[in-house]
Amino acid sequence: MLSGLKEFYCVRCKSMKKLFPLVLLSNLVNLEVIDVRDCEKMEEIIGTTDEESSTSISITKLILPKLRTLQLSELPELKSIWGSKLTCNSLEDIAVINCQKVKRIPICLPLLENGQPSLLPSLKYIRAYPVSSRMVGDSSGVGAS
Repeated sequence: MLSGLKEFYCVRCKSMKKLFPLVLLSNLVNLEVIDVRDCEKMEEIIGTTDEESSTSISITKLILPKLRTLQLSELPELKSIWGSKLTCNSLEDIAVINCQKVKRIPICLPLLENGQPSLLPSLKYIRAYPVSSRMVGDSSGVGAS
């Protein structure tokens, strides 16, 4: 189900609060573009259901192997992209525009031989504005794997 989906656009969905339930993500291995704009009530991009939250199973890392573009704009209630680490080694473009409640961008960075995080080799653009001091000043904003 949806395994062939390459691009997902969500524009002006006024009442949507979560874009993808966690259970659906394992089917989106070919997803290359996520673009969400002008969704007034959007709180989470990848969210868990009440049932998933109540189980003892903890998912600490999520993999979207072909994701190249993550565009989030004009989402005044967006608080979270994903609550843990997100591995997207093919990511080229990240834009978080007018999403003031976002505290961190949970992208897992590959580690160098010395154990220090490195930038994603494919990453060309990171745009975040207006810039929240919480997003930039928090060392947990962009995580290492």
